[in-house]
Amino acid sequence: MSVHSLYVISESGSLQFYYDHSVSVTTAEKTFSYPIPLRLASVDGRICVDFGTVDEVKPGYAVLSVNNIDAGGTFLEDGREILQIMTTYSFLTRCLRKPTAVFRTSHDACLSHRLFCYAGLISQSSPGVFVLWPMFMRVLNKLGAIVQTKMSSLGAQMLLLPTLGDERIWTKSGRWNDAGQLFKLHDRNGKQYCLQPTHEEEITSLVGSLELSYKDLPLRLYQISNKFRDELRPRYGLIRCREFVMKDMYSFDKCPNSALDTYHSVSNAYSELLSDLRLPYHKVLACAGPIGGHLSHEYHIPSSVGEDILCICQRCGKGYNTELEDGAERIGCTDSSCPHEFQKIRGSEVGHCFLLGRRYSSCFDANYQGLDGRQTLEMGCYGLGLTRLVAVGVEYLSAAAFPDLPIEQISEIRWPQGLAPYRGCVVLQKETAKDAMKAEELNSIFSILADASYDLRFPGDILVDDRPGLSLGRKLVDIRRLGIPWIAILKSSAGSLGPFELIDLHRGRSHEATVHEIRSAFEQPTLFDSSALPEWDMSNRKATG
Repeated sequence: MSVHSLYVISESGSLQFYYDHSVSVTTAEKTFSYPIPLRLASVDGRICVDFGTVDEVKPGYAVLSVNNIDAGGTFLEDGREILQIMTTYSFLTRCLRKPTAVFRTSHDACLSHRLFCYAGLISQSSPGVFVLWPMFMRVLNKLGAIVQTKMSSLGAQMLLLPTLGDERIWTKSGRWNDAGQLFKLHDRNGKQYCLQPTHEEEITSLVGSLELSYKDLPLRLYQISNKFRDELRPRYGLIRCREFVMKDMYSFDKCPNSALDTYHSVSNAYSELLSDLRLPYHKVLACAGPIGGHLSHEYHIPSSVGEDILCICQRCGKGYNTELEDGAERIGCTDSSCPHEFQKIRGSEVGHCFLLGRRYSSCFDANYQGLDGRQTLEMGCYGLGLTRLVAVGVEYLSAAAFPDLPIEQISEIRWPQGLAPYRGCVVLQKETAKDAMKAEELNSIFSILADASYDLRFPGDILVDDRPGLSLGRKLVDIRRLGIPWIAILKSSAGSLGPFELIDLHRGRSHEATVHEIRSAFEQPTLFDSSALPEWDMSNRKATG
């Protein structure tokens, strides 16, 4: 079925250096139905094939027109940008995934893990180690982009530290033998390393070599990378695993007061992030553990599979992890000052903040040149488990969306706000049905949907269910399972502009919508309000094949 027609013509000149690069010499003219197995890029002021070879078309060939609209440089004659048009859609027939059934056991009843596997978003490689499939990576990349924005607002710079940690620096900090969950290995010469679960040693050793001045402070550095932990009993899918994706940030300040200001700034950013994702959370006082420091707070999302017990004051909302024996006194909720009772709840930790003081900077001579001579840096470290945050968020939201169903019967994912793998989905009627759309009708609709302001950081953010031979009912079961917030069903009986059926997944309603209203829903999936749209007559959905 043709969705977009792409004409590719001639050599672009970028790879042909022996003639005038400003003139296209026609050597071939081909027409393809989109999606095409070619990668396009801007080269020498034209949109060209950058990777892939199909039917004699190869890298260096240039785009002449799209949908019979001529191209002029990187734009079509109607003013639309070619790359934006060609990267609006993802097609389900080309999305790599492997749905797998997961059966609940009495000791590992985890909703998010079952939903991810059912939808083909992850698969297990070994206990506690998972393959994250392309659709899940879309979710993770969206979360990563939000995190990067928050970190940039704090003045933090992104870097990437090595996974392999030298035994020498871990011994120097005293954590080589104390950190019981380290994966340890050695090279062919017997030199010892570990797979670093955190990078306090690595980053402090690095900063200690910089010879900083007080003018360089505060310094805030972060990374997003895979971490490793030798879990004795990995379980609950991505919630407790041996390899995971984490954002870790490290701050360096000139005095304790400045370090405390940074601590509060990062803590507030974590609170804002969880609020933006529309996730309930508790910020609780916590034990610093083997990382050390003299102030520590954890961020927990309520969860039936949470492994921490939290005490939350019912009056002031403050709380602490029950690992702290004097937690009530330390948060100021004693019988005299705050007489209300504490509620104990289960939580899954998704973030942790530590005010480290000079715990590591003194070990690695991480100093700065101050007005009064050399001074030791004050440190903080801040972790945010991205894969765990996605899993725990789905665990909570999916159960909350279906309060009357037992966990075993919940089959649809509910994502934290803004993290669904696609902002919308277009479901096509079965090609043999009488009301299946013709190619020219689809081209018209898809051109309208593509003519919107989508986030170019996430190409292909509208999914098209183009699987052949499947009924609408079968397709909708799978698409709803993916948790895509807006689903549009296209049938020719509605004409080229609609009305079509638009499903608001979060509200559980179907509406009549024009193609322009569908575009608005796709363009602003978290803000579009469907309540003013007329309800859809469900009798219109039946297949007419």
